[in-house]
Amino acid sequence: MKDETDLELAKRLAIEAGKILSEYRRNNPVPEDVTKRKVYGEAADRLSHNFLMDEFAKARPNDLVLSEEGTDPTARLNSARCWIIDPLDGTFYFANNRNDLLDLLLHRRFFSLLYLLEQHCFFYDRQVFFLLQLLIF
Repeated sequence: MKDETDLELAKRLAIEAGKILSEYRRNNPVPEDVTKRKVYGEAADRLSHNFLMDEFAKARPNDLVLSEEGTDPTARLNSARCWIIDPLDGTFYFANNRNDLLDLLLHRRFFSLLYLLEQHCFFYDRQVFFLLQLLIF
């Protein structure tokens, strides 16, 4: 959308990516065969990645995006604006039908947003770092 702030954009994209991932899970149940779950999770991760990359290209065509699932745009090292994203943080949990650590992380210099997909809950700025410390330690 036109004239969105970075925070508004990040929230919108997180919600839309969350809907895409939820729909993927609804239409493609987690495989019973444990050996197929890695491929299942990777497909969901790629789906979210492709959506986010397309949306960033439309909404912020001059910004660079470093995605865990994509190639590293080395120009980001000299860029004034670069988003760092993990399209599906918790691919293992998603692929094993667990929701306890399933999130989407969008980060830009001086700005971070964490969206817990199943809880429909946002954390941003300092809250992200505090929450991540709680989850890690």
